[in-house]
Amino acid sequence: MDPQKALRNYYQNHHYTEWYSPHSYSIDEVANLLATKPETILSYIATNELPAEQAGKSYRITVDDLEDFLLTRTQGIYSYR
Repeated sequence: MDPQKALRNYYQNHHYTEWYSPHSYSIDEVANLLATKPETILSYIATNELPAEQAGKSYRITVDDLEDFLLTRTQGIYSYR
């Protein structure tokens, strides 16, 4: 996963859907946004690189935690907000 490409993709998708954007994402939604496998997202959660809250048998990742994760992985790119 190229962190800069993933961040750019996230902001493009988030910008166009911001008016109805959820407050948190599932693992599958994050995997789709970052163009990676759900197993990769689970490994980030397991190593505490990506904070997530357990919701039943799955996890939920807040928008702020996802943005912070992407910004820490891509140094030199700042938030478009």
